[in-house]
Amino acid sequence: MGIDAVILDFDGVIADTGKDIAGAVNHTLARFGMGALDYGSIIRHVGHGARSLVANCAGVHGKDGLDAMLAVYKEYYLEHYADETTLYPGVAEFLALLAGRGVPAAVVTNKPGDITAKILRKFGILGSFGALVSPESVSRMKPHPEGLLAALGMLGKDPGGALMVGDSAGDIEAGKRAGTSTCGVLYGLGDVGELLRAGPDFTVDAIMSIAGHIFG
Repeated sequence: MGIDAVILDFDGVIADTGKDIAGAVNHTLARFGMGALDYGSIIRHVGHGARSLVANCAGVHGKDGLDAMLAVYKEYYLEHYADETTLYPGVAEFLALLAGRGVPAAVVTNKPGDITAKILRKFGILGSFGALVSPESVSRMKPHPEGLLAALGMLGKDPGGALMVGDSAGDIEAGKRAGTSTCGVLYGLGDVGELLRAGPDFTVDAIMSIAGHIFG
């Protein structure tokens, strides 16, 4: 494919974070006197940033009320960021393979950057990425391509030789708008139907399968 840079989404691609996200949401709802939600009702809102996640799960969209809930969510999640979170199988091996072939990797996520970095550091792979772009460092999150283009700028690579790997339609849209190739992972947290309708260039059931598309 001529790929010389790989950009990865975080939740649902690198790490299975769903249970800890759901735990932080339900903790927040309880603090504000609201009932708990089931796992699926929470996870379907993942991928659009923490503010959108809390707003949709709580049904609260006013700034003052949402700011207070978001602060509780972030405080709890920062302390319970990896109670049940794990890397998906093959992630460390895939990153090592990229490094061995001289292909730089980046993370572009709508997840808060401090939590993302803590999880990457815990699992010993933070240093595998030449760039980490989160909502705090851009003015427009995915599906806008700003974050992808910023990451590629840090890596010194052009979009035409890059691959965007994601588990959501927003990831695929961002890649297409940035001018990268796109890969949809079918094992993640995103809605598979929406992902496929977004039309990724190819899909995989496991992250190591990407290597075959890149290197043959």
